[in-house]
Amino acid sequence: MLSVGNSPVWRTVEGGSREYVDRIAQRLPEIRVGTPVRGVQRHADGVDIHDDSGATHRVDHAVLATHADDALRMLAEPTRAESTVLGSFGYSRNETVLHTDPTLLPRTTRSRASWNHRKESCAAKPGGVIVSYDMNRLMRLAEPEDYVVTLGAATGSIHGAYSPP
Repeated sequence: MLSVGNSPVWRTVEGGSREYVDRIAQRLPEIRVGTPVRGVQRHADGVDIHDDSGATHRVDHAVLATHADDALRMLAEPTRAESTVLGSFGYSRNETVLHTDPTLLPRTTRSRASWNHRKESCAAKPGGVIVSYDMNRLMRLAEPEDYVVTLGAATGSIHGAYSPP
């Protein structure tokens, strides 16, 4: 997959992820948005979902599609296996910057990928990799300017960086 030639063809859903989310949503009896889940408690006959407003919703099954540490915090009585697996993930802070500086992408346009990585040296040092997403390519933007999202680079070193007000 990471070879220069004969790479697999990247397939995407027409309309993007919104398309398959909408299709799944059409088959669900009820959807609640904008209501954070604060707790999940299992019972022999279902699951209680406790939301941010203090309401409890009884459902047959629940899928916790979130970060492992958040899922573990939500579970009222996690099993030993759940505690072990969900508690084993480590996290690090990654500054993410939206910018228009093409110097963090490969110089040759044909060499660019949707996800590009850069490492200044082969020395084994933590945090030495910079990842830049070519948003024009990912989002099929027909823009004269390069829109790039970069993780792991100091903001001051990126020209054209977006600074929130």
